[in-house]
Amino acid sequence: MMAVFKPLQTQMLFDDCCIHSLVVENKELFRRVISSFEFDFLEDYFVFSQNFTPFEFYKKGVYISNPLNPDITSKKLVGKLNSYLESVCNDEFTQKVEDIKPRLFELVGELVRLSDYDIDFNCDIDTSSVIKLLSFAVSRGDDDPTSLLLRYILLVQNISRFLFS
Repeated sequence: MMAVFKPLQTQMLFDDCCIHSLVVENKELFRRVISSFEFDFLEDYFVFSQNFTPFEFYKKGVYISNPLNPDITSKKLVGKLNSYLESVCNDEFTQKVEDIKPRLFELVGELVRLSDYDIDFNCDIDTSSVIKLLSFAVSRGDDDPTSLLLRYILLVQNISRFLFS
């Protein structure tokens, strides 16, 4: 992974054995940089790439402002969870997902027959549709500090594994 911080115009290389830090001491610039993460206008300050292929942070990245208590209901985190579960289903449970589809079509047919309205529906049921239908969400669990730290470590591990695999 490579990043360019536009105000510096020098690249930062991220490899497997190093952790790099960017220290912004100018208070005004620091506020603008942090705001760019929080409000999704990172392109004003950063260019991310991997093997010289642009990494679209606003699509694939997630900024977590409070790592010990992240907003687990945010659309980006729920989207990452759904993407992860979809990839698991596609890799591990393909047949089970295929077995569900005929039952869903059967249910749709019955609902259309019973309805007083002319109903259109999407006939293309893919794995992501099944995952969204089930409305997965990360459980809040206990909010004691130890549980929060453990949840944070597991979240970072899972997201890192999914993003960098």
